[in-house]
Amino acid sequence: MKKLALLTLFMFIALPLAVSAAPFETTFTNFWFLGDFHTYDYASHVDLEQTWIGTSSLFDDSFSWQHSLPGDLDPNGVQRARLWIDAAFVGSNGNTIDINGIMEWDPLSNSWLDNTTYDLTDLTDVDQLGFWDNGVIDVTVLAGESSIRLDQAMLLLDYSPASGGQPTHDFSSVPEPSSLALLGIGLAGIVAFRRKRK
Repeated sequence: MKKLALLTLFMFIALPLAVSAAPFETTFTNFWFLGDFHTYDYASHVDLEQTWIGTSSLFDDSFSWQHSLPGDLDPNGVQRARLWIDAAFVGSNGNTIDINGIMEWDPLSNSWLDNTTYDLTDLTDVDQLGFWDNGVIDVTVLAGESSIRLDQAMLLLDYSPASGGQPTHDFSSVPEPSSLALLGIGLAGIVAFRRKRK
């Protein structure tokens, strides 16, 4: 019985710590974000697989991942940009985050649960030129406390495409009211014709 209990404990505690999967990214267009009730042109969601980091010997002290940028992004056309990180068991003991080489201190400062959003919109200073040029955004979180669990992260963008037009995923393809009216009249005509035949 003791062996079974120890094996179960090992499976639920030690194995998840030993196995760390690579973060999985999914991208979206016209993504509505609950955090600020805004629909973004583009979103990159990375599942961080409940990765633990910390200062104890059980964990690595940092974790890194990337967010892909849209292929048609004009680096000078970023109109609105946010990085959202969802983490748990977070204190305020000197955690840091590096976003494309720009370091911010104590970003994760809520106890237990944390949903931190960084505004990346105004990265236009001389020392930050090239921030949007590489096709990806690199993120690293460094733990300043014994343990933090990283759950998910999302990069959210409104932007102008490099071609100078609207993003390929804009709302211009939504049918106009007159087109919808014509479609409705056509469907009503088909229904009336079928009823008359019966």
